[in-house]
Amino acid sequence: TDSAASATALATGKKTLNGYLGMDPTGKVLKNVRELAAYQGARTAILTTDVITEATPGGFLVHVASRNSDFIIQSQINELLKNKEVDFAVGSIGDSLVTESRRQLWTISAEGSRFFSMMEEAYVDKRSHSNDLQGAIEATTRYNKLIAYVVQFTLCHPDTALIVTADHETGGLTLNKNTGNYVFTSTKHTNADVPVYAIGGGTGVFKDKKVDNTDIAKFIGEIFGDKSIGN
Repeated sequence: TDSAASATALATGKKTLNGYLGMDPTGKVLKNVRELAAYQGARTAILTTDVITEATPGGFLVHVASRNSDFIIQSQINELLKNKEVDFAVGSIGDSLVTESRRQLWTISAEGSRFFSMMEEAYVDKRSHSNDLQGAIEATTRYNKLIAYVVQFTLCHPDTALIVTADHETGGLTLNKNTGNYVFTSTKHTNADVPVYAIGGGTGVFKDKKVDNTDIAKFIGEIFGDKSIGN
């Protein structure tokens, strides 16, 4: 899969073609969990270290048949912000990932508001594409700091569900048993399974079993009382 199709699966519970964002293979618009949450009055935020028009945030924001349609994607995001259908849509976050995430999270959860947020560290993927192991480690470390913060937040707000996963694996990172070093075996996405970590209300459904990426969207849909996501 590419990031557009996988983000669409995570956001809408439906598989689609590579390059498509928020649409099924026929071009039909698919409702995503961010839209569902906003429709029900929840505050919503999409954050990424990539540009906001890239594929992963796009899967939770827009509906377009090509992830490369930057102008259309940005126009749709601008409309969402203008109409207050998303509270935050922020890209190109650098080393301030935790600071920006904390600010967004406290804003959208203020006064006991229901909320939905997707927070992406994109450079694990980008550095793996170029087989830059040190860069991938640095990006993972940066994301781990964010995960540590949102875990604390979730423990303090036990009615929150936290899911940490990836849309795909990149680079075929493999442990060389002879040298003890990790080495990349590809510069592309692979079909390797990725982990799913989850804590909070109802997340026991993910424990000790393989799940499809579409199951994550369906789970979020049920949190907001809509079982139509992915069906």
